[in-house]
Amino acid sequence: MATDTFQGWLRDVDASMRAQQRHILILVDNASSHCDDGVTLTNVCVAKLPANTTSKLQPLDQGIIYCINRDVLRKKMEFAVDAVDEGVGNPCKVGALKAIEWCEWRQLPAKSIENCWLHSTLVAKTDMNFILH
Repeated sequence: MATDTFQGWLRDVDASMRAQQRHILILVDNASSHCDDGVTLTNVCVAKLPANTTSKLQPLDQGIIYCINRDVLRKKMEFAVDAVDEGVGNPCKVGALKAIEWCEWRQLPAKSIENCWLHSTLVAKTDMNFILH
């Protein structure tokens, strides 16, 4: 994401929160695009996570990426087997669109996402049911 895209999004969120008379905190990692310098926000506070803590604080880094990689590898193997059965010249050649479809967020089971949140210890198990349902 480009810095100007992020800053535009922040302004939009701030305007929305102002209209709803709400104040929120947005936690972001230390990506260079997450720069809020020069952006005046009245109802949004942006805080950056400490450096080198991403894998400990972000559930995506604690298992969801692993699950997606595992599923993509399985789909790639199935694709190659089917291609061999069909007599395709290069059974391992995968188009970009097919690879993107394999990584689709909706393909990830909800249980995998829930397990990653539980594993992160950011949310108590007693609160998980309320959050997810």
